[in-house]
Amino acid sequence: MDKIEEIKKKINELGPVHPGTLNPQRNRCGKLNCRCAMGEEFWHGPYWQLSWTANKKSKTRHIAEEELPEIKKRVENYKTLKGLMQELIEVSCSLSLLPETKEANVEDKPSG
Repeated sequence: MDKIEEIKKKINELGPVHPGTLNPQRNRCGKLNCRCAMGEEFWHGPYWQLSWTANKKSKTRHIAEEELPEIKKRVENYKTLKGLMQELIEVSCSLSLLPETKEANVEDKPSG
């Protein structure tokens, strides 16, 4: 049980979390006399975009430059949380009171 308490402590110490991926976006403004019209290497940006899925729907939010460090930390915390949760599940299952059984394999089942 010490391992479970250790994992719980790490989870409690994480701080705010946010699922998703941060991606830099670059774009053209469309003005003919703008530098961005000269090619992709001159496009405006980067502008940061956070994308994630919630309740089976894709979400996207533009991130202001001043928010970027905090959002990066929250996304990293979320990844850490997912890893810790997986570890917690594995440890909990290994301590399970259920007896070991042979896992059923689809090929082992009789057809018919």
